[in-house]
Amino acid sequence: MKVVELTQTRANPFWNGILGTTWYHQFKNQHLEVVIQIAKRLDVNKAQGLTVNACNSFYNNLQTLYD
Repeated sequence: MKVVELTQTRANPFWNGILGTTWYHQFKNQHLEVVIQIAKRLDVNKAQGLTVNACNSFYNNLQTLYD
């Protein structure tokens, strides 16, 4: 999201529209809060419990707490 945020306000600075490894490494050095993480497999029970109704209920409860 940080890359998107920075590049949305400028002309595309990349050759052929593709960022190079030099740019990437400089960006990582300047923005230490950006990390790369490998996704972990979702437990089968969690995946089965992740329904539209469960998500809606969670966010409705969260909204209630915020209110």
